[in-house]
Amino acid sequence: SIRPKVDSKVTVHYTGWQTDGTMIDSSYQRGAPSTFAVNQVIAGWTEILQHMVVGEKRRVWIPANLAYESMPSRPQGMLVFEIELMDIR
Repeated sequence: SIRPKVDSKVTVHYTGWQTDGTMIDSSYQRGAPSTFAVNQVIAGWTEILQHMVVGEKRRVWIPANLAYESMPSRPQGMLVFEIELMDIR
């Protein structure tokens, strides 16, 4: 099976939460998946996406140091994401 590389572009649907259950973002709620380069997102996403195949859905817990720890304006602490890999380019 083909997996994304660090410089691949991927299309995903996702929802993210803080560990208290507060939703922080959702492409499902916007009604459209998101497309971006694997190396243009938080480190936790860059790592997990390279282990996924098209059609796979995973729920992952991303520790603060692989999320937004150095970006005080973004959600802090461990984050939970449900990620569905839809396409690789």
